Amino acid sequence: MSIVRAARVAGSGVLLAVLAGLGCGEGGTGAPAGGAAGAGAAGGAGAGAGPPASLQHSALACHTAERTAIPKPQVHLAGFGPAEPVEAVNTACPDDAPEISADGQRLYLWFQTYHDASDPSVQFFDDTEIRAFFREGNGWLGPYVYPVDQGTEKSLDGEVSHTSAGDRVYFQSLRPENISWPKFDADVYAADVVGGVPQPAALLGPPVSTPQLDGEMCVSRDGQELFVSSDRDEPGKLRIYRFWWADGSWQGPEKLGAAVNSGAGDMQPFLMADESYLLWTSQRGGYPQIYRAARLGENEWGPAELVVSGPPVGSPSLTDDGRLLCFAALAPAMGGFEADVYCARAE
Repeated sequence: MSIVRAARVAGSGVLLAVLAGLGCGEGGTGAPAGGAAGAGAAGGAGAGAGPPASLQHSALACHTAERTAIPKPQVHLAGFGPAEPVEAVNTACPDDAPEISADGQRLYLWFQTYHDASDPSVQFFDDTEIRAFFREGNGWLGPYVYPVDQGTEKSLDGEVSHTSAGDRVYFQSLRPENISWPKFDADVYAADVVGGVPQPAALLGPPVSTPQLDGEMCVSRDGQELFVSSDRDEPGKLRIYRFWWADGSWQGPEKLGAAVNSGAGDMQPFLMADESYLLWTSQRGGYPQIYRAARLGENEWGPAELVVSGPPVGSPSLTDDGRLLCFAALAPAMGGFEADVYCARAE
């Protein structure tokens, strides 16, 4: 079992893409909580709400003070300004797999205290976490630990995705409850969010999770669809699959068509709140870049359009109004990688 394989599923969104190119029990149903987008946030964090009193400040510190320069990404969306690093959340260590909340008031990311992924796997469980930041004026409060690891003895948790109401979170995880544990392949989990704090999560078993790699997913803002990155058809070849909620359970999968799944490595989907476009990370250009495709039907997509290029980039997300785009950008660093969060605003 290689540490490179572990790093691919660790939640480090852009790292998963790069390495793929280079060569709490199962009984939970994962039923959506709440309802359509805009249904309120009684169970979630609430629009504009500050950090819940029960969230703790992060005690994890970056193991290096030396920042690695990341070339500035280029945004190709008409009407958007340049991408800028979110310095209030970025560190000298990897800050990856961001998700901006529906209202733009919260920012979640995956943090790792070191760059080199060649150390024993215990470091993955001890030295990574999901972080939450809360908007205050033009800045951000945090980092706070976002405890999606409740209810399990240990876990390596990755990219998170919330409904619009913020009352349900989906994420990838490597933990003893996984289908193929101790094999280092991620599965998809879901948890209710009460008062802004995730509750113990349930594994989404088949058809969502399989003995292969399943993760870096997004839930539609109304909670009725899941788009999952997986190599279930061919180990090492990531593709995007669609699931839908019907008759009390998740149905599917449907593999997205050739406009999205190019065969070069496609992952990290994000469906816009109005479902007009799907954004995702693709290696069709030789290294990870962000693309989008217009939705023409349930599983019918227009041609791929380049959204963000530059250094390896990935893990896109947008606010519900479509005016704030956030993503991760990567550069090699200290035997491993460095990742920072960037955002671009509609002008």
